[in-house]
Amino acid sequence: MNDKASNPDTILQELTDLLDKQQRVNETGQLVVDYLYQGGRFDQLMSILGKLLLREDRNFHSIQMM
Repeated sequence: MNDKASNPDTILQELTDLLDKQQRVNETGQLVVDYLYQGGRFDQLMSILGKLLLREDRNFHSIQMM
């Protein structure tokens, strides 16, 4: 786990920042695992992931599924 990702709120912010970058699938997956391992709420994670999915540029990501 990333040393600076020590609590669920920090991890969600790090996840939000990471998803602004390309080719970071493994790091993103690890943050999700870290978030849940640190006691993060599943419903809050799904809410954030939904919001992040909707903010994506439709022209860049022609097909996205959740």
